[in-house]
Amino acid sequence: MNTDTTIHSMFNHPTEQKIAAFRYYINRLTSLPLAQKEKTKEWANIFIMAKNNGFSTEQIIKIKEQLTKKVKEKTQTNTTKTWATFTYYG
Repeated sequence: MNTDTTIHSMFNHPTEQKIAAFRYYINRLTSLPLAQKEKTKEWANIFIMAKNNGFSTEQIIKIKEQLTKKVKEKTQTNTTKTWATFTYYG
């Protein structure tokens, strides 16, 4: 549960500070194991919060796309294999 209050889009703050709450909520939504019904409900809550604080749905969707892209890139870079050599002493 949240207070539905973030830094309004019209306030004189850096953009990163304005969208920090939405990045957190979207990251939480994508990383927690929720049922699809609950994810849909949470996604709707994020959109309502964005609207109440002067953000467009397009901005929120763009943030979600950026986060999912970053996660994909991170998982792809973690799949590289590294080899180590050990000396055998019999």
